Amino acid sequence: MQNLNFYLVTDTHFFDPSFKRSGAAYEKRSISDQKCVAETPAIIDAGFKQIADDKETNIILIPGDLVYRGEYQSHVGLRNRLYKLKEQGKKIYLITARHDYDDNDSFEFDGDKMLPVKAMPRDELRDFYKDFASSLSLLDEVILVDIYPAREAPIPGITSKLIYDNLRPGIEKSMCKKEDILNILKDKNIEVLITLGAGDIDNYVPEICKILENR
Repeated sequence: MQNLNFYLVTDTHFFDPSFKRSGAAYEKRSISDQKCVAETPAIIDAGFKQIADDKETNIILIPGDLVYRGEYQSHVGLRNRLYKLKEQGKKIYLITARHDYDDNDSFEFDGDKMLPVKAMPRDELRDFYKDFASSLSLLDEVILVDIYPAREAPIPGITSKLIYDNLRPGIEKSMCKKEDILNILKDKNIEVLITLGAGDIDNYVPEICKILENR
């Protein structure tokens, strides 16, 4: 098997540079945030340049929490940056997560004030990133587990079946309960396995590793 190289870019929390980001309100919010929010454009631009310059690695995994707190303009700014990577031949596997939609918590910071900004409606996220939806179809096989809400009500029609039905014709694909994933993987002839999700699929990684190591 040839070497497989990829980038894992997680929890970008991009905050668009058009937003105000200074003063007492920003400093107060930053005390507990543990994120370099004001610096995210510079950090992400530098990171994406490094990825673009790497001609040996074309796969990018981005498992959610794309923007700071659901700001619509932050999604626009990040998507534009992803388009530039895609134009350079990068294959981007992307999902959204809890911080990526309107939760009445989208603000910019001006002095001692937090000013509300337009937020991303939750039901628009699917179509907003649709140009990256075909990335899963580049894989040899896709196994989908249940989509479940994270501290919010489910959106009607947003299920694993939606992804399943839109994968390319002919791809090997299946759906299962996440509790069944270990038994399914035991019977697979696997060279490279990627687990991607913003939920608790990582809890299964130690057991998955044991399965692969014991082959």
